[in-house]
Amino acid sequence: GRGDQAVVYTSVFVALGLASMPALGVPWALGLGGLAVFGQCCSAVQIWRIWFHPRPGDDDPRLRDWLDKLTNRDFSLGVIAVSCLDLWHLLLVPIAIGTQFFWLWIAYRAHQVKRVA
Repeated sequence: GRGDQAVVYTSVFVALGLASMPALGVPWALGLGGLAVFGQCCSAVQIWRIWFHPRPGDDDPRLRDWLDKLTNRDFSLGVIAVSCLDLWHLLLVPIAIGTQFFWLWIAYRAHQVKRVA
C-alpha cells in the first residue's frame, strides 16, 4: 500500500542523516536529515490526500502515473545501493532540497485545481 512507502522513505532518510554525521558533522547531518524527513512527511500527506480523498482534477491519469513512478521503492533501493559505497552524505543535500520541491509542487498543483473547481 501507499502508507508503507511513506514509512520506508522516512526510515531511509533518518538513516541517511545519521550515516552522514561523520562526513558532514552532527549539526549539518541532523539538520539536512530532518529537512528530508519533514519534506517526506509533507509529501506523504499530499499524496495520501490525492489518492484517498481526491478533489476535482486529482484523477488526472498523468498526475497519478507520475506520482506512482516517483513514489515507488526503486528510489529507496537506489539510495541503499549508493550507501554501499559509503557516499551517504552526497545524497543528503539533493534529497533534503528535492523533497521540499516535491511536496510544494504537489501543494501548488492542489491549489490550482481547487481554484479551477
